[in-house]
Amino acid sequence: RWSSTLEEAWELVSTLRSNRDATLEIEAAGSEVALELDRFRMVQVFRILLENSLAACTDPVRIRVWLESGVVSPSDSVRIVFEDNGPGLSAEAKRHIFEPFFTTKTKGTGLGMAIALRLVDAHAGRIAWVETNERGARFEITLPGTRSV
Repeated sequence: RWSSTLEEAWELVSTLRSNRDATLEIEAAGSEVALELDRFRMVQVFRILLENSLAACTDPVRIRVWLESGVVSPSDSVRIVFEDNGPGLSAEAKRHIFEPFFTTKTKGTGLGMAIALRLVDAHAGRIAWVETNERGARFEITLPGTRSV
């Protein structure tokens, strides 16, 4: 299950969540889709996105994640969407978010999103920042998938 991979990543950021009002909402729609993925690497991708949301958002932090199936055609693709209630991305961050060593954090290395991009690429997928009319940041990961019977 893709959601158990997300739950594992959420546990890995528990120290960043301690003493914070932070909630992860996982929407189960699309759970009928089977994904062939390297669990360890996708946990890393999910952890990077969760860490960034926790760093960017002030309390209460609300992170919502859902899966949409059949985005390219009915059976060959899934999209995992991460959305938070933070300030969103600056114009500079929008231009450079996936570049190595670009960071908006005082103690960041700037490698997180560059690593996430490479790991998603290794799954024959795509990761992208998406403009929304809402406040916050939204990232979409599109991966090849097949429907379970």
